[in-house]
Formats: sequence, structure tokens, C-alpha cells
Amino acid sequence: MITLTVNIDNKKSEKAVKAVLDALGLNYNVDKPQTLEQYNADLEEGNSEIEKGNFISADQLKAEASKW
Repeated sequence: MITLTVNIDNKKSEKAVKAVLDALGLNYNVDKPQTLEQYNADLEEGNSEIEKGNFISADQLKAEASKW
């Protein structure tokens, strides 16, 4: 499988690209940009995990990854 990423900045082009993909019988996903509110919520969640001690250092990650 090959993944193709296309950045589209207007609805007209989006509709045209979707129509072509549909006509070719290709599956596709539409990803919407993350909102500022969701971004900030994700940062807060990450900070909370760090405060709880739920993290590993870069050296620990390297050691773990070397076992893969």
C-alpha cells in the first residue's frame, strides 16, 4: 500500500479530488487540523502524566529500543 498526502486549501479542490478518488474506487481518509483547544488539552494531559511520573528518559528509551 502507498500513502499519498495532499494538502488542499479550498472546498472546490477538495470536492474535485474526492470525486476523482471515488471514480477510481480508491479509499481515502480526510484529516482535519487539530483545534487550538484540543492542542492545549493534549498538552495539559501530557503535563499531568509527567507530574505523575509517567515518563522515561531519552537514555531509557534508547536502551529499550535497542532490544527491538
